[in-house]
Amino acid sequence: MRKCSGTRSSNCSSVKSKTPCLVEECGLEFYHKTALIDHLKEVHKDEVTLKECQHLKFETIEMFNAWKEQEEEATFSYYFQKKGQANAKIKHFYCQHDGSGKCHSERKTPRRNTKGRIKVGHFCISKMKVWKNAESVIEVEYYATHNHVCSPEDFHHQPLPPSVDRFINKQLAWGVCPPTVFENVRKEISRNTENVGNFKANIITKKRIRERARKRRERLRLHKNDARAVYLLVHQLIEKEDCILLYKPYGTSVVHGPPEIDNLPDSKDLFMLGIQTKRQRKLMEDLAGKILVVDETHGTNPYNYQLLTVLVVDENRRGWPVGHLIISKSDEYTLQWFFKCLKIDRDINCVITDGDAALINGMELGFS
Repeated sequence: MRKCSGTRSSNCSSVKSKTPCLVEECGLEFYHKTALIDHLKEVHKDEVTLKECQHLKFETIEMFNAWKEQEEEATFSYYFQKKGQANAKIKHFYCQHDGSGKCHSERKTPRRNTKGRIKVGHFCISKMKVWKNAESVIEVEYYATHNHVCSPEDFHHQPLPPSVDRFINKQLAWGVCPPTVFENVRKEISRNTENVGNFKANIITKKRIRERARKRRERLRLHKNDARAVYLLVHQLIEKEDCILLYKPYGTSVVHGPPEIDNLPDSKDLFMLGIQTKRQRKLMEDLAGKILVVDETHGTNPYNYQLLTVLVVDENRRGWPVGHLIISKSDEYTLQWFFKCLKIDRDINCVITDGDAALINGMELGFS
């Protein structure tokens, strides 16, 4: 396709947009914001007051980012970098208000974001031009004049301070539930609203943390399909951790464990996943002779699978889980294979259950 032509082809993209002069009576338009700023200084100096362009230098990019964050907090603003500048030598940062008020695509639902949109059609002339010179020093041209009102309400459309962002990610990585993370964040940050960074962090909500936790779980999943994700995870654990006692996927034969499970009635509709780590195995060998506690939970997942947990009690009367079984059908003939896989080489003195006959009979068949 020819790229240089006196006439525009029908399949070419639209012409490059222009920025209109801030003075309505002027009517001129400009391709570059720097040309618009020069025009305002020369022609409309009596109508528009502009701050002088600041020329700054920083030894490292980290120092520039720290200054940029402080400047944004002090002016209730945020400067973003447009896409396509990752490998560019000169990078441009623009005010978050700058841009068209139109949606990028057609909305599929009538729902609207409760906090509204930050882009409503402003043409803000505030920008940063950043590059690295021959001496590896970061140079910045900073145009600080905004042609709109900047207020603390704009913080709702800005990312969190890096320190708070890292704190939340660390809490979620440790497995802390979102409501507790929210309370921990509140304790971590100061309530002094004079500090803009603290005010910026105080706008965080439980809903925002829950959404981040949900996206984190999605990224950690091995596959979108639950059955496929479990299959891949179990094979990883079999190869690396040696903590899978048995695994019988739904609709197929036994992958790991006693092959006799396939002879059970309705075995095709059966799902079994037995787990015991090396540390749990050692605890069970040491403490199972005293007391063994076995119980099931029901109705805790959309598949109606039960979670069976086996615990032992130490000398301080504290319970320690030493085995888990996720199962779709809980009867004595199915449960016996899990108890056989536990492999206890000693007599069991006492068993505590909820009186379920399937558990008691399953243990008698499995432990002999």
